[in-house]
Amino acid sequence: MLERPPILVFPAGMAEACRFAEEAVARGRPVIGASSLAFDPARTLYADWAWLPYYDAPDFAERLVALVQDRGIAGIHTPHPVVHAHLRAMLPRLLPDCPLEGASPYQGDLDTYRRALRDAAGLADAGVGLGGAAPLAPPLGLEAAAAFLRQSRAVPGMCDDTKLWALAAIARHAPAGDVVEIGSWWGKSAAALAWLSARHGIGALLCVDPWSVEEACQERADLDSITATADHEEAARIFRISLLGLALRGVNYLRMPSVDGAARYRAAPLVRSEAFGETAYTGSIAVLHVDGNHQHAQVSADLLAWMPMLRDRGWLVLDDYLWPFGDGPRRAGDALLAARAADVLCAFTAGSALFVQLRKAG
Repeated sequence: MLERPPILVFPAGMAEACRFAEEAVARGRPVIGASSLAFDPARTLYADWAWLPYYDAPDFAERLVALVQDRGIAGIHTPHPVVHAHLRAMLPRLLPDCPLEGASPYQGDLDTYRRALRDAAGLADAGVGLGGAAPLAPPLGLEAAAAFLRQSRAVPGMCDDTKLWALAAIARHAPAGDVVEIGSWWGKSAAALAWLSARHGIGALLCVDPWSVEEACQERADLDSITATADHEEAARIFRISLLGLALRGVNYLRMPSVDGAARYRAAPLVRSEAFGETAYTGSIAVLHVDGNHQHAQVSADLLAWMPMLRDRGWLVLDDYLWPFGDGPRRAGDALLAARAADVLCAFTAGSALFVQLRKAG
């Protein structure tokens, strides 16, 4: 097989340049890094390296043409906006067969904000008309909604924008109290809940997840094969990084099975961890997000353990109520809705999740 022609990355020491080079190499494309520095610490990150003068030096064009022709370079990538503009103007004339690859760096940076602002247009006033009661908290507004979406999208996970919209909506209608999540994995929904809780002053967030192969077993070969090969220690670390990145107080976690976590929470609502320090909880839950093991018996056990601590007008979010791999969450959710029909103040589905606001039983 013929080796693909290399791409030149210049200046190669920028963080985005290093990421691009790593991804290109992973795709099997040779990369040549280049810098105008006499010593560039990024040199060790590249298998092949070259020196170029600064883009505005008198001999830059001559040196660049020589490098491209001598090394058989078939494309150039730069994350630097000024260098990008300079190369975009000169390459069609000097090196028409060596394209500038990638969008303008400024454009790429702006696109993430513009996309968040566009998508936040329908989220800015989320929660209007939800249920019968007026919202307890003001709307996010466009810029805060865009910030919420952008922050949430930065964390990997399965929580889609529809569910994020619904979480933002119920957060405005949530009473004061603890926010509890069962099953956090990498922390995408946890980060969203933490952000919303801090924004609306709901309460502290507690995440309960064992991060273990045994507890994650769904008794489905296709799902369990993925679970068995996943690095659960790494997932727990990613979770901590995702939540620490918010720099919010009132966040913590228990690494244990859900039912054990409920007993621990009920007995002593004070949690300590090396990552988050000490967090005090009220013992009364305003929002309960159940996204643990999806077997029917496990979901039912989660609800039985945690629902008695849901306060009046609190919200249950039952993830994967509509789930293509089984009906455990739906059966457990339907049983709850039937048993607590007189207490249901509001119920709807968004994405795959069931959202229920309940009056305190009895």
